Amino acid sequence: MHLVIDAGNTHVKLALFNKSGKRYGSIKLIDFDYKLLTNYIQSISKIESTIYCSVRSDDGRFIKFLQSNYPTHVLDIKSRLPFVNKYKTPNTLGKDRIANIAAASQLAGNVLVVDAGTCIKFDLLEKNKSYCGGSIHPGIRMRYKALNHFTGKLPLIEFIPKKINTNKLIGTSTEACLNTGVELAIILEVEAIIARYKQKFPNLITIITGGDLRFFSQQINFTFAARDFTLQGLYQILKLNS
Repeated sequence: MHLVIDAGNTHVKLALFNKSGKRYGSIKLIDFDYKLLTNYIQSISKIESTIYCSVRSDDGRFIKFLQSNYPTHVLDIKSRLPFVNKYKTPNTLGKDRIANIAAASQLAGNVLVVDAGTCIKFDLLEKNKSYCGGSIHPGIRMRYKALNHFTGKLPLIEFIPKKINTNKLIGTSTEACLNTGVELAIILEVEAIIARYKQKFPNLITIITGGDLRFFSQQINFTFAARDFTLQGLYQILKLNS
């Protein structure tokens, strides 16, 4: 079995893949807990190799644990990739974005990946397997927090993923106005950006992934909704770097 570990800004996700690329389950932890992670990994039998991807400050202890016990690849700028990376500042490119594009490289055609998590990231892989970049936007919770933090009286609203009425423009309470200003606006923003991409790249394949996948997939039509897209991409990179 091959272990894939994705340490994101909010959660840590782990998944097991067999040699043919079939995923045999995954878990998600609320935060990075060294003891919990190492205990879980040690409970797994027959780990042939691992890949570790982190967008946070690396825990050197954890990397040392992996490298001491298993053949381990730590995703970095030197990693071999299944696409041509034309990003102008590759050393600043988020590792989760690299993994998403690696997963997209397994599809035929122009692919736009929308990763809706702490931030919302758009990344385009052209049909010739060439990657140039995309865009990064504040995520839903980040927008709610900003409205609360930078004002004196606006409350912090808890985001509850649900389908909303996109025809309802007028909020009749402060909470409803905040909901409209964040949730409706972000849907219209994502829809507009996808529409611009489709103008330039006909027959575009659109993928939604990330922690807020459910919210966006209820409101916007995507070609695929893929919750474990980043993990799948990390497995593709692990195969190239074993």
